[in-house]
Amino acid sequence: MNLLKQTDGVWPVMARDGWPKNEKIFEGAALHRFLHGWRGGHPVIKPEHMELLQKYLDKGVGWVNLHYAVEYPKEPGKRILNWMGGYYETGYSINPHWDAAIRSLPKHPITRA
Repeated sequence: MNLLKQTDGVWPVMARDGWPKNEKIFEGAALHRFLHGWRGGHPVIKPEHMELLQKYLDKGVGWVNLHYAVEYPKEPGKRILNWMGGYYETGYSINPHWDAAIRSLPKHPITRA
């Protein structure tokens, strides 16, 4: 947050401890970023939260998940896959990393050159 504050034209706003208590915090943002993880319930996966975020993403607002925030259960993960091109599926994905044999990539904004 402190590094972002040092960037001209960037005014970061932080909501702590899960989903923001006041959703107006999302208004006017160029990017929504989630950090870390929430064992037992990611704040994004509530249907009403996903619908709200979908409206912003449809308007071109950026979407970033960092660290364990990329971990989602399978069902909401299907929608998350469309939002950011990949996610860590609880109970399915592998950690630590392995060497992937990638022969081609799907057409998606995250795979553009």
